[in-house]
Amino acid sequence: MQKVESGILYINSPQSKLEGEIGVFHGIFLTGAKIAGSGECGYPAIKRLLEIEEGTFTYIDVGSRGLGDLEENLKLRITQIINLMPNLPTNIDLAMGKNTLNRIRAMDTASMTETTETAEQHKVDKQVAEQLRAIDEKTMNFRALIFWGVFLVVSCGVALAFYIK
Repeated sequence: MQKVESGILYINSPQSKLEGEIGVFHGIFLTGAKIAGSGECGYPAIKRLLEIEEGTFTYIDVGSRGLGDLEENLKLRITQIINLMPNLPTNIDLAMGKNTLNRIRAMDTASMTETTETAEQHKVDKQVAEQLRAIDEKTMNFRALIFWGVFLVVSCGVALAFYIK
């Protein structure tokens, strides 16, 4: 079985005359939803679609094309939603749970800290590279002189050895 990067779960219920789509990212997160004909979207649409008691569904791999208007950045963990079913809360914060909210907040802070550290490290790396270039330029003539001197000595030694034989 191949892991799908992005997919759309189409849900249809002829009994309740409800049809809609839910965006799924990496098989882990619900990213958004919309109900056809009503314009309802976001978590309320996810709640209504998942509360359908009888209907059909189809899961389509959209690959790298993306989720389009289903990309609402809800980041609802599928496991969290499954644990709350069949009585999904009306509020998205309750659906996410305290631990999930704290994890998301922590990830955002950590990524900002990493970005700052990376920028500072990049500045240090640039300074070190500039210092190394300056040293390289200063010693280039000396290294060239040593190289050609060694070449001359070795060449003379080989020529002398060849001449003696």
